[in-house]
Parts: sequence; structure tokens; C-alpha cells
Amino acid sequence: MDATTAATTVTAAGNKNNPRATPDPQDPSTTTTTTTGQIDERPSTDEESPEEEPDICSPLARLMYEFFTIPKSSKVAFFWAVSTCWIAIMRVLELSLETVDGPNYYDGRKDMSKFKFLLSDEQYWILYIAFMIPLILDAVGRLVLLILITCQAENIALYDTFTADRLEMYMFCCDILGVIPFLLRAGYFHRAQYDFSQVELVLMVLVELLITGRILRIIKDIPAIRAIRITLLRSTPHLVVPVFFFLTFNITAGAYFYFVEPCYNNSVCPWSDLFQATFFSIVTMATGSLVGW
Repeated sequence: MDATTAATTVTAAGNKNNPRATPDPQDPSTTTTTTTGQIDERPSTDEESPEEEPDICSPLARLMYEFFTIPKSSKVAFFWAVSTCWIAIMRVLELSLETVDGPNYYDGRKDMSKFKFLLSDEQYWILYIAFMIPLILDAVGRLVLLILITCQAENIALYDTFTADRLEMYMFCCDILGVIPFLLRAGYFHRAQYDFSQVELVLMVLVELLITGRILRIIKDIPAIRAIRITLLRSTPHLVVPVFFFLTFNITAGAYFYFVEPCYNNSVCPWSDLFQATFFSIVTMATGSLVGW
């Protein structure tokens, strides 16, 4: 009996006396040695967890995203966010002062204003430009960031993060749209001495007031403001039907009032168009009195 046969016999005898020593062929973690000395390697049951893919994006896009959307990401970002907020507030204050009876209403004629210490029309325009320059720079930076995360494939993760936060996305768009009225006025209307109609002026002012949306970015994490945001967000789906019926009812009532009592004399007309009739319907329903009848 040679040495190989003797080793096999001893191993078999030992395994008969100790069954636990017998390798289980069903156990993939068991490694057995054959009589020829070769090692039978089986795959281990411990699977290696796949490595997570790193968040790959452009360093410039990441830096700009944190600067414009996360004021607390750095001291510079916080300073810029707070500064632009105060500039927006001062622009709204200036816009309010322009409506007061001041020298700006008497340019080119005798100054009979009630508040003579206020600015003239030209001075208001210079102040308007000074307030809007930082906001325009901010809007241009945001527009560049929007192009980077939208058009470059490497920034897809950053784009997903941006679109996931809808509040930030809306505020971001407001910061860009809010400077458009100034660009239109400075680029064309001011040089052409264009006189705005009342409707055009209201629309321009409403769009410009979007610059105040940046204030919400600073205060949105205050507990009281956060509670209001969550309440509005969760109640919005439930308000769709009431708002729809509110508008439908008042538009229908306004059309009824307008055609039942048409306007033949503009000097004594209760309403001269359908919008005034609808407004009459809304105010009457809200106050319970015949306002403007």
C-alpha cells in the first residue's frame, strides 16, 4: 500500500469517527483537498457590496450651485444673499416713494408737489439703475448655472437635486425673471420715451416684484415660516376644486351682469367692460354689499 492510499484510508477512518470533520459538498465555503494535492476553491458566500458611484459633477457647477442656492454654505454666499435681499427691499421702498406726490410728477413744469424733499424723476432713475446692477449680476450668474446643470451631462445629479426642491426652483426662476422689466425699460422704453398704459405698468411692476422672492430663501428655515410653507404645500391639492368653482361662478356672474345691464353712456356706466363686471361680482360676494352699484 503506497503513501497516497494510506493517507486516504486514515482520513476516511477519522471522518467516520468524527462526522463533523467531513466536508459538506453542499457548503460552498468549504475547501477540500483532493488526493492529488489540488485545492478545490469554491466561491465564498460573503458577497462584496458594490461600490457606490461617486457624485460626479463639474466643480464650477457645484461651487456656483452652493453659492446661489445655499446661503449658509459659506460666509461669502451668506453675505451676498443678505445683501441682495436688502437691495430688493430698498427697490420696493423706492418704487413706493415714486407713487407719492413728489417732484417727479412735476418735471418740466412748476413744482407744486406736497413732498418737495423727495427725488425727481431723473434721480429716481439713477437710483433704480444702482439698485438693479447687483441684481442683474446675480441673475446672470444664476442663468449661467442653469445652463451648466441643464446642458452638461456630467451635472445630471446636480440637476436632479435642483429640480427635486421645487421651492428653490421657483425662487431661482423668480430671481432671473425679476430683472427683465428693468432690461426692457433700460434697453428700449426709456430711450424711446415710451408712455406705459396703466395695464402695462401694472404688469411690469408685478414681474419686477419677483425679485423679493429671494427673501424667502433666507427665512424659509425659520420654524414659523417652515410651518406655513408645509401647510400651504399640503393644502394646495385640496384648494383646486374650490378655486375652480370660485372663478367659474364669478366669471359667469360677471358676464350675466354685463349683458343684462349694457353700457350705453360711459359717464354713468356701472361697468364698461367684462373685467369690471367680474370684479363687481367678486367684491359683492366677498363683502356681502353691492359695492359700486
